[in-house]
Amino acid sequence: MQSKKTRAHLTLSFILFLAVFNTFIPYGYGTDWSPCTRITWDIDIDFSPSIAQANDGRIWFVWHSSNIGEPNPDILYKVYNGSSTFPWSPTEKLTTDASKDRTPSVTATTDGNLWFVWASNRDGNCEIYYKTYNGTWSPDTRLTYDTNKDESPSIMQDSNGDIWVAWSSNRTGNHDIFCSIYNGTAWSPDPTRIVTNATTDDLDPTIMEDADGWVWLVWVREDNLWYQAFAKSFYPRYITETQKTFDSELNSNPSIMQAQDGVIWIAWSSNKSATGEQDIYVWKHIKPVQWEDERITSDENFDVTPAIMQAEDGTIWIVWTSDRVGDNYDIYYQTDDPPQDSHDVAIMSVTRNSPATYLAKGSTISIEIVPQNQGLASEICEVQAYANSTLIGQKNVSLAPGQLSPVVFTWNTSDTAYGVYTITAMVTSVLNETDTADNLVNSTVMVTVPGDVNGDKIVDIFDAGTISVHWYPGPPMGPLCYDANCDVNHDLTVDIFDIGITSAHWGESW
Repeated sequence: MQSKKTRAHLTLSFILFLAVFNTFIPYGYGTDWSPCTRITWDIDIDFSPSIAQANDGRIWFVWHSSNIGEPNPDILYKVYNGSSTFPWSPTEKLTTDASKDRTPSVTATTDGNLWFVWASNRDGNCEIYYKTYNGTWSPDTRLTYDTNKDESPSIMQDSNGDIWVAWSSNRTGNHDIFCSIYNGTAWSPDPTRIVTNATTDDLDPTIMEDADGWVWLVWVREDNLWYQAFAKSFYPRYITETQKTFDSELNSNPSIMQAQDGVIWIAWSSNKSATGEQDIYVWKHIKPVQWEDERITSDENFDVTPAIMQAEDGTIWIVWTSDRVGDNYDIYYQTDDPPQDSHDVAIMSVTRNSPATYLAKGSTISIEIVPQNQGLASEICEVQAYANSTLIGQKNVSLAPGQLSPVVFTWNTSDTAYGVYTITAMVTSVLNETDTADNLVNSTVMVTVPGDVNGDKIVDIFDAGTISVHWYPGPPMGPLCYDANCDVNHDLTVDIFDIGITSAHWGESW
């Protein structure tokens, strides 16, 4: 593996058609998109959204917005928590500077932080700024220092934990793509020019690292008044440059991500449809050396500046800007249905420290319930135990995909009336769960007089005889093996102490 410093200064190369993708398997997305959902409703011009899922599962939307009477935009955000009651937070300001703050990008990092980058002219020319959030906000911090224009940043974290920011700058005479890397302590000393084209402008970069360690960059290049989409990667080896679009259309604002199955998705806007307006499209790598495009929106207005992300439950999210309502630009999104098993919790086992069918009133029983997360997303769920409708205990548990997490409850039957009880072990269903048949397990027990080991509701000679034939472990040994019902005091033996309890309750009944 190259050192971080060396890797930060590698020369980029194009990578759309690499043999490394021979292992990709079709995922089957793009057949069932949700209805288009609007999330901003004001008279402001809301533009250029970005999206990321935080470690707590909440999904952050961030964009820039300017009131018609106030042309200098601020960065705004709102958060989706998935609740069926109040799924959205109020819209909040991320920046409050009087200058132009625009084109934000957000990413979640493994340490629980959210990183936000954007372009601002608050220092007299357009520079890149950033800030972080992990319960509290860091100050706005300036990243670039150049007298020319730095704009349209994109941010991501690589598998080493380094933070990458790519942006477009005209500091060399025309717009090229530059990159800086934060290694956890400091930013790389000088931005690296990673795309250079001497004659026309390179704009709107988007950056990510795939599962094989390749860092991808996608952007658009001006081409005789039209803009064509390009992509390339510079780690771990050099590959020849490749152009992706060749039409006389306006292709702009690409966004890239890799799905959980390895498929690469690129969303962008283009006016190649018959309406002539901008619509949202995606490319997907379906199988080796093959890309498939799909039109996502078909409105007769402008749908532009898309951002794409896959949530941990497998859902693909696309968020973009549209003027489809009243010629006012607002933020919209659509999702692709996740796999049916994306959210699925289950009870795997229920055990008691005594498997007896007949429990002596006054006994204290331990009930161990083992839930498992059988879905693709991390979950927070509640494990509960009931005796009929009476709650024995409940506990919230956090489960990573595939994780088992035993929970133990104690049931003291001292205040429990004689009777037959259904013991229910349950894990509450999680949002969007469809397979709930395995979320609870029932068993039946009788709470009876201590010493009523055969369940006939009276303590008599038949109970004493039952204990004698199951005497265990020793001497004299009963002719039959251990019976948990005869173990009145639940000490894993059937002996004189159980006879003593039976004698103390001789003749009692209910």
